Amino acid sequence: KDKEKQKEYNKKWRVENPEYKKEWRKNNKDKEKEYRRRSWDKNKEKEYAYRKENSDKVKEWSKKYSQRLKYKVLSHYSKKEDIECGECGFFDVRALHIDHINNNGSEERKRLSNGLRTCGSTKFYRFLIKNNFPEGYQVLCANCNEIKEMKRRGYE
Repeated sequence: KDKEKQKEYNKKWRVENPEYKKEWRKNNKDKEKEYRRRSWDKNKEKEYAYRKENSDKVKEWSKKYSQRLKYKVLSHYSKKEDIECGECGFFDVRALHIDHINNNGSEERKRLSNGLRTCGSTKFYRFLIKNNFPEGYQVLCANCNEIKEMKRRGYE
């Protein structure tokens, strides 16, 4: 009974003190990484089975997760309060991209993808968030991004 009371207390305390967990993770990165690795090793067969049985749910969750990251990144790098292209003001999020102001996107993609030529957008968004939104990026629509690239290549 005491164990159940303690579990209930701990659960309630964690809900009331969410910053503690963040702070602990920040100060104990090695322990957290080791815990996650052991947990993955212990449960990976279950995880693979769940993903296989619930592939539609997993795809939907993944899509929503990626969209949340995109909105967060676009919101940060938009010059104005609303999310829109920094050049022309286009605002349909489906066609808005993060542009490397210094034209170093190719090098960065290779670095982030361990030498491969491509890096998925979700991975890139996580990189930007994890690194506290570094400078050197802007929001451009697909058209303005393409026009910028054509100018860079010498096409006018």
